[in-house]
Amino acid sequence: MKKIFCSLLFILFLVSCSSDSDEIDDILTVVTVDLSDFTVYAGSAHGGVEVQFNDLKRTELAQRFFGSRYNYNLYGEIEIQFNDNMLTFVDSTGTRKIVSNFEFKGDSLFINKSDGTKVFVALGTLDNLYRLQGLSRYRLTEEKDTIRVFNEVLSLDKMLQVRGLTSLKDMTDPTDTIVWCNATYLFK
Repeated sequence: MKKIFCSLLFILFLVSCSSDSDEIDDILTVVTVDLSDFTVYAGSAHGGVEVQFNDLKRTELAQRFFGSRYNYNLYGEIEIQFNDNMLTFVDSTGTRKIVSNFEFKGDSLFINKSDGTKVFVALGTLDNLYRLQGLSRYRLTEEKDTIRVFNEVLSLDKMLQVRGLTSLKDMTDPTDTIVWCNATYLFK
């Protein structure tokens, strides 16, 4: 009985001496890529018409339309780890590691380097961090099309502007197609 009592006291002592600041949170990495706003418009005699497709095919369509520009593992090497008021950040090459304090400016998370410069880490909040890449493809000339990558959210209005069109009614050539998506890389 005395051994059990001493063991319990020892365990209670260890628990009471441990500090929350000694605990390290899990390492956050990209675990999911959300392509939910993948959109295709095709030209018709009446103007651009949204193309309906099977939602389960989004990844295949992204690979087909954007080729190597769409990369499921694009941010696969990034690691984010919070520990009290410090952040450990490993960049997308997996080679550069920064341990420093951090700050949010708007919806953007930055880590502060020792020379005072700030390095962009992710968008969102402490509970919901992500990276975003806008991908687009459209006809450039009769013979060529183009794939572009943006670090901003793409929309129909933005794509019409980029393509040099004023509205969907301008898309009267059946071969004219506008495709875009905002690939959201979610950290968990």
